[in-house]
Parts: sequence; C-alpha cells; structure tokens
Amino acid sequence: MPRYIDVTLDKPRRLRFDVNALSTLEKALTVPLGEIVVQLRRVSVNTLITCIQVGLLHEERNLTPDRVGNMVQAYFDRDPANDFEALARVVSDALEASGIVKPDKDKGAAAGPLAET
Repeated sequence: MPRYIDVTLDKPRRLRFDVNALSTLEKALTVPLGEIVVQLRRVSVNTLITCIQVGLLHEERNLTPDRVGNMVQAYFDRDPANDFEALARVVSDALEASGIVKPDKDKGAAAGPLAET
C-alpha cells in the first residue's frame, strides 16, 4: 500500500506524511496531530496550506506557504469541482496513508493517531 496520495496542484504531486513530516506539522501548527485532523474538518486555510507544504517537503525542501497557496489556487482554478473540502479530503487521505492516522468510521475522515478501527 503506498504511503502517499497523488494530487495535481500546479503539477502532479505526491502528498506524503512520514513520522518526521508529522512532527514538523505539529511544530508548525503548535497543536497535536489529533487537533490538526479536527482543524481540517473545520476547513482551516492555514491548516490546509501548512499540511500540503509539509506533505510535499519530500519533493521540494524549499516550499514556502505563499508558493503552496499559489498551488492551491491553481487547483481551484483548474476545475470548478475542485473545492476546499475536496482538497481537505485529499490531505486527510494522505494522513491516513501514513499508517499513523486511522480513519474515523463514523465521520469518513481521519480520526487522529492510534484511533480505534
């Protein structure tokens, strides 16, 4: 099972969260992983951009939030079906693909680390 999710932003990309990326994400957002998952459900722009930035660091170490914001805008502009919730779902799927975040059966979204399955 791949530990990444393919997404086309400015170009085809692979969103991947390993343990180091998740640690970087927690530091950047100053909240634990479980709260990050909750923030994604609330459709937080900052959380989404930071998650994408960290999830792409394995491809491009020098990504800035502004650059990621431009990628996200390109995603929205390319197809009217591409909306914020769809992109948040892609991020959630990538978090689940890490094997650290388990799916929430009740909500159909990531539930946080070590959630019951």
